Amino acid sequence: MHLISTGGVFQPLPKHFGDLFTEVLPDSALVLPRALETAQDMAENTSPLASSMSRALMWEGPTSPEEAHLLESRVFHHMIGQKDYKEGVNSFFEKRKPQFETDPRESSAPNYPWWPEANIALEPSVSKGSKL
Repeated sequence: MHLISTGGVFQPLPKHFGDLFTEVLPDSALVLPRALETAQDMAENTSPLASSMSRALMWEGPTSPEEAHLLESRVFHHMIGQKDYKEGVNSFFEKRKPQFETDPRESSAPNYPWWPEANIALEPSVSKGSKL
């Protein structure tokens, strides 16, 4: 999640590719400041469109590798045509902070959302004639 959520470029070290956690802090009082620092970094350096699509793929992904491949391919194909993709690549090569402008509400993949919406309707009430 850290690799996908932050959009950072990381060396292939066990810190990022080995254990369950990418960072463990020695004192619980340091957690909130570090979380805010990470959130600020994500807000400044990660495309909101890419972030929203990545989270949706992780949280609402298909149940099989084949379905995942097909879905991710469609989303990736959509993403490479977006302004944020070009801005991210250009800012990386020009060694500058990116200026992302794409609104995820307007430029999400055409098949988004790809999962069925949950039925949150209340259960029907018990009939008055029931003894339960």
